[in-house]
Amino acid sequence: NIAGDSVASLTGNPSFPNRPNSLEEITSFEAPANWADNYGTLVHGFLTPPLTGSYTFRIAGDDNCELWLSTSASPAGQTRIARVPGWTDPRQWDKYAEQRSAPIALTAGKPYYIRALHKEAAGGDHLAVAWAGPWPSPRIISGAYLAPYDANPPVPNTMTWVAPPHSITARSISMTATTALDRAGVEYHFTCTSGGGHNSGWQRDPAYIDTNLTPNTLYAYTVTARDKSLYQNSA
Repeated sequence: NIAGDSVASLTGNPSFPNRPNSLEEITSFEAPANWADNYGTLVHGFLTPPLTGSYTFRIAGDDNCELWLSTSASPAGQTRIARVPGWTDPRQWDKYAEQRSAPIALTAGKPYYIRALHKEAAGGDHLAVAWAGPWPSPRIISGAYLAPYDANPPVPNTMTWVAPPHSITARSISMTATTALDRAGVEYHFTCTSGGGHNSGWQRDPAYIDTNLTPNTLYAYTVTARDKSLYQNSA
């Protein structure tokens, strides 16, 4: 129930972007067609190119659309690279010059934050994003190169202890963090903040034993959990 066909009608709505009416993961950079009237769509996530090189992006949609790309996995570096100022037919990549981005240098294996904004008024509706680079013709971006956007840290946020740090021998200290939950999976990092002990490094196990310590010495530790999404949210 958002009137208008401009992207500004979507981004200016009080529910945007944190209170969507529906949320789902899609398997390629193409939204469902002929879904409804008077609505807007935000499609975003992380793009990881398979090869280093120069890429161009295309966006098609009905009605107005915008495509944004960051220089890294952080949304803070995003800029608009293409847009549909009116409407196009499905997968019509050449109706407007603005639909095509300038060539953009991307690095293989490096994640980039990417998002598309789409506003539908009435009639037909669709949205699709394609790219070209190592291949000459535009292709819809496959889910093989995409990962879901996740800005939520593991729960609990702040981390707590099941078993706080305690000595188990004269030269070793054991600790167990609360098992944290996140849809992307969780890693733990135990940090010795005083006494000169050892940090764990990132590990999957919520338990850690620090060894080769000095007897009769006071040690203190903190624990941090992060998810395994490309954004690596931490708690």
